[in-house]
Amino acid sequence: GESPRSWRGVTWSDDRVQRLDLEGSKLEVLAPQIGQLQALTKLVLGDCPLVVLPPEIGLLLALTDLRITNCDQLTLAPGAKEGQRAQTIVAAYARLLIV
Repeated sequence: GESPRSWRGVTWSDDRVQRLDLEGSKLEVLAPQIGQLQALTKLVLGDCPLVVLPPEIGLLLALTDLRITNCDQLTLAPGAKEGQRAQTIVAAYARLLIV
């Protein structure tokens, strides 16, 4: 199989994913496992048919750069708005995990 290190849009450091660029992807769903990418500092979502983000986005505490553009179907969590600081959006999703 193909090594994840060769995937387009994925930047690695010390065997951990640091940046994930999904711009222009055909992804309709972002798997809850995204929350396991604890070293992720940058996530780019643009021009994709995503409808919702999983609550596990709230686990991405290292995320400092979240770019969401032209995802017309995407509804963000309560308290999260496109263009807000990454930490603000992560916090909105973290609240969804506390139930």
